[in-house]
Amino acid sequence: MFFPQRTYLFLEGPASPFFGQLAQRLLDDGHRVVKLHLHLGERLYWHHPGALSFRHPLAMLPHVLGELWRQHHVTDQVLFQMNIPTHALAVALARRYGIRNHLFEHGYLGPGRITLEREGSGARSLLPRDPWWFHAAAEGLSEPAAPAVWPAPGFLAPTLPVLYRLGARLTPRRGAASVSPMTDQRPSIWPMTPSPAGQRTRAIELDQGPFFILSSGGQLGHDDQAAQRRHLERVIAGFARVAPARCRLLLLPTAADRHRRPPRRWLARLARRLALGERLGFLDPMQLPRLLPHASGWVGQGEPEAHLALAEGCPLFALSDAHYCLPGLATSDDLELFWRYPRAPETDLYHAFRRVLIHATQIEGDFHASAGRDRAVIEAAERLTANISPIEQLLHASHARVAS
Repeated sequence: MFFPQRTYLFLEGPASPFFGQLAQRLLDDGHRVVKLHLHLGERLYWHHPGALSFRHPLAMLPHVLGELWRQHHVTDQVLFQMNIPTHALAVALARRYGIRNHLFEHGYLGPGRITLEREGSGARSLLPRDPWWFHAAAEGLSEPAAPAVWPAPGFLAPTLPVLYRLGARLTPRRGAASVSPMTDQRPSIWPMTPSPAGQRTRAIELDQGPFFILSSGGQLGHDDQAAQRRHLERVIAGFARVAPARCRLLLLPTAADRHRRPPRRWLARLARRLALGERLGFLDPMQLPRLLPHASGWVGQGEPEAHLALAEGCPLFALSDAHYCLPGLATSDDLELFWRYPRAPETDLYHAFRRVLIHATQIEGDFHASAGRDRAVIEAAERLTANISPIEQLLHASHARVAS
């Protein structure tokens, strides 16, 4: 099939050679590629000639992008993660000029897949928030196969991501325009592998009464996570105020904290201040496979962890707006009501939602494993050059209205 030549502007990508390989595939297919570096670390993975660097305040970004779009006749914009201030601004500006946005994220459902959407991802995805739409859209879709397990990179592979983050930190700060050095991290999801220790403690944990799981949503082992701790303190204070007296709250550290000691002194002080005593504690991640089916609810943020809870039929509350906040699936409205009356997700709705999500937003592959990158580049190039994305095909078939 013949595709007209397009020009792709690449912004910041993951800490891997993925964007460089994808650009080479597009060049081989006859398209044009332009690169704008947002920090020094990006030079480690981009080896195509003619790359430009953005060294100005954020207020200059619209002017710089506008000049690039006009000079190179850009038709598409490619970037990784939308929560970076420069990316959020670039996406909004590109829409005004009729330039298509292609957004990559880590896989919504965990390792083995990569997220690729147009015009928005996460809470800003084009996916509707109508449960009945997902039921109708899933009728013609088959059950997706399990994702492939890609071999781990070599022992020297973690070195370049460290240098990548260092380059991001060394880039001169430009206020809100500074690039987050942690944008390349994998999703903070724990492997669902039970351990003998978890089996021994299972009966003790379950006999102590009902419990909720609170995902920390950040690296609590870091000294600069004061804002994250204050946010968690407000959530825990609400639990102490309205949750039933027998309920416990177990704080689950992220996968990024697995090599650090959890801040038990901070949690102990908080338990004393809120008079929670033994009702507040940490959850050993290795016990999660055993305890999750018995949890009264899960409170947190992050797509892989949310889908982990939904797959187990665990009531879910999202601390921030997300694409899975559908009536009958998850909520983000009233946390105090959730502590008292958690509502389990509808099984049929989650299965329909999952089929549509994988079909419309996921591609097979991995950012870091060589074989996974090769697979992802093939599928990503097909979607980037297609006139209509899978999400748009489903929306057109259902005549759903989409806000631009």
